[in-house]
Amino acid sequence: MQRGSAPRWGQTRKACCIDHAGRLDRCAGGGPSTRAAPQFADCAEVAAVTSNSIYYSGAEEPRLRRGVGFGHVARPTEPSPFAYPRRISDNNAFRAGSGRRAHEAAPHGGEVAMLRELLDLEVLADFLEGVAEPTGEWFALYGEDGERVVARESPAGAFEASGMLARLPAGQHGELSAAADGEPGIVDFGGVFSLVAPIRLQRGVVGFLAGGLMRDDESDPPPPPGVDAGSWRDALDRLAILERDPSGPLHRRIRWAARMLRQWALNEARLDTASQELALLGDIGELLAGRSDLQTLLDRIVLETSRVMRCQYSSLRLYNPETDELRIAAAYNLSQRYRDIGVILRSENPIDDAALKGELVYIEDAQTDPRIIFQDEARRLGIHSGLTAGLIHRNRPLGVLRVYSASKREFRGFHRHLLRAVASQAAIAIDNAKLLDELIRSQKSERQLALAGDVQARMMRVRPPDHPRIEAAMYYEPSSQLGGDFCDLFLTSRGDLVAAVGDVVGHGAAAALLMASVRGALRASADPARDLADLMQRVNAHVVRETAASEFVTLILVLIDAEGRRLRYCNAGHEPLLLLRGDEVLRTEEAGLVLGVDADERYEEHAFHLRSGDFVFLLTDGLVEAMNFSGELFGRRRLIKLIKRYGKFSPERALRHIAWDIRCFAGLAEQSDDQTAIALRVK
Repeated sequence: MQRGSAPRWGQTRKACCIDHAGRLDRCAGGGPSTRAAPQFADCAEVAAVTSNSIYYSGAEEPRLRRGVGFGHVARPTEPSPFAYPRRISDNNAFRAGSGRRAHEAAPHGGEVAMLRELLDLEVLADFLEGVAEPTGEWFALYGEDGERVVARESPAGAFEASGMLARLPAGQHGELSAAADGEPGIVDFGGVFSLVAPIRLQRGVVGFLAGGLMRDDESDPPPPPGVDAGSWRDALDRLAILERDPSGPLHRRIRWAARMLRQWALNEARLDTASQELALLGDIGELLAGRSDLQTLLDRIVLETSRVMRCQYSSLRLYNPETDELRIAAAYNLSQRYRDIGVILRSENPIDDAALKGELVYIEDAQTDPRIIFQDEARRLGIHSGLTAGLIHRNRPLGVLRVYSASKREFRGFHRHLLRAVASQAAIAIDNAKLLDELIRSQKSERQLALAGDVQARMMRVRPPDHPRIEAAMYYEPSSQLGGDFCDLFLTSRGDLVAAVGDVVGHGAAAALLMASVRGALRASADPARDLADLMQRVNAHVVRETAASEFVTLILVLIDAEGRRLRYCNAGHEPLLLLRGDEVLRTEEAGLVLGVDADERYEEHAFHLRSGDFVFLLTDGLVEAMNFSGELFGRRRLIKLIKRYGKFSPERALRHIAWDIRCFAGLAEQSDDQTAIALRVK
């Protein structure tokens, strides 16, 4: 039935049934009707109903069917005290106080939502008009704080002008809050009386319903300041005598209306709670899809979980399977002292052990439960009942999510399912956040490694020094960003040319740092050393002193005098020197112990005379051990053929051709070792 289209008094209908959309689907007098009507049964006269309010007529109060209208409404114990009211088409007869729409002040956490937060002012105004219309009496709704929210205009304007009805008297506000739900009490507004009933939900009073303005026939109150005495007298004369009988019609009307408002508000509160609970899953899903850092994510999870579960406390512990430890990572409303409790071992905590196995663990009272390790802290904080769910993703336990209440509580099935769902989504979000953190750290490390690799490459690819009789070139290709090979060319203070090629055990940052250390020691010891053997021994002593027992270095040193006539070399476990003379490739065989093993090792220097056109080749094993997709090594034989083929070229060109042929052999196969070489050619 549309607004303003209700049947007038005296027009009766038989019992009707309405579907969930509010359409009349069965009438005794005819077929289906699309008029809006309440879903009543056995009512003598049909009611006028919209989605916002319900009024009825007839001698008996109608029974509301479950799930329709106001929801699950129990049949009141007394009949309706008033007849069917005519619906109004506007609310001009109403005055509003500090009311707010529900969406403007949504309840948070464990706080109770107020009546003005659950129902719109227009809806409340319609309801009051329906209650007041049969008798024309004054009705008003007050908020939980005593401030008036909405009212039907008083028939005597003097009372409104005085402001006496703007709020409940301060002295009686507390008494009304303590009264039984829906039971009206007499309130004195300064000589003008009204019946006021509290409207209470589970967690407290959400508002007050006031009805009727009456006077005491035994008193004659003076007018308030600023109100004309004549107008005041006229207003008082129009008031009914105070109804003191609890079974009187006004008492019954207010009692019934308060109960209806309570049920209405209760259903709205339940819908609001359900929407918040579903919103939490949406929030967790949003976090799951977002790119939050791990700590922000954990803090948000405990906050939102505590809010929607209506629990005063919550915490989240992350699990380390290597140490079997559960360490607190985020908490809501828990003291720093509780947070500082620190590590819990899974093996010593049956609650967390069960949760990490997939069980949902209920704690009736944390202060007495023998499974609770920190009962004293639970007593100090006032923690009682709780639930614990495991954070498990892909069968990997990541941690536990707990919620606690400040009173004993049986968590209903919906909340248990909700915590499981939150824990499941939270586990995914935490796992993703960890991966994201690892990715960020890896990217930072990659950038640092790339910078270090650039520095290392610049060290290796320096321009060779000028020598009157020697052409020189270097080649360096690491298998990763940081390599363990090194090569160097420099002149001593005497004008001798020193060439060094080395290989540090391992790869990566540690090998690169050791390589830089050996290179620095080599340059620092070159001038003081008597000969190559002495230089090698000095470098060996440095490596022994600066490295662990498992670290070592192979190194070959070559020194060509300033005239370019004589070549001396010293080998510490490295690849042999290769000499192309004419069409023949010669190989040195002498070698000592690798560097870093024995500080007392003595190395020997060897020498031979150079000829014009000689081509000297120093290398690391990465060249001969280059591998193709078939697992075949490039080998020393192929390398010697390349030296014969390209050794007549300049050192730089020869190295470029040799490297290209090795790359062609290996193809796109990933190489496991660095490739380094120095080529020297006697002019």
